[in-house]
Amino acid sequence: YKFVKWTIDGEEASTDAEYTFTVTRNVNIQAIFEPLQYTVNVVVGENGTVTGDGIHNFGENATVTVTANEGYKFVGFENIEATEPTLTFMVTNDTTFTAMFKKILNVTASANVENAGTVTVSPEGEILEGDEVTAKATVNKGYNFVNWTVGDNEVSDNTEYTFNVTDNIALVANFEPIQYTVNVVVGENGTVTGDG
Repeated sequence: YKFVKWTIDGEEASTDAEYTFTVTRNVNIQAIFEPLQYTVNVVVGENGTVTGDGIHNFGENATVTVTANEGYKFVGFENIEATEPTLTFMVTNDTTFTAMFKKILNVTASANVENAGTVTVSPEGEILEGDEVTAKATVNKGYNFVNWTVGDNEVSDNTEYTFNVTDNIALVANFEPIQYTVNVVVGENGTVTGDG
């Protein structure tokens, strides 16, 4: 708190903390104090918005709420153990919080040949920037797995591909049919077509 003024019978008498006066009658003297004010600052950058920050009185319970912008998710505050976007605390000094966000990403996987196999991506559901993702290809009978590609680039030749996501990505599992030789023996008494 800070001292504001002295009043005598409701009228301001002095703004000095120490006030000397001569008593000539019965008076009602009162010292007026007010709480110190502090700034609550929440840094959200370009990825979100915040309410409840600003100027607060000492001892007041302040509640700040962070809202992520579309395409982002709030994941916590730096240097404190808080994962919920709403934070309530008693104000005792100037305070700065930094909100952390992660980009929500889209990871898809498909097969280049229908019915050649199945593809899955785990974990299911929301995937955030930096998450570990595993794409898995299961080969159907009559086909071989070739590789995983993104665009024209090969990223793995293993049926199970694990990586950390940094951007939206569309994986393609490439399969090819197994080839067999058909041989027809006719000797010298005939001819054949369609073998090979």
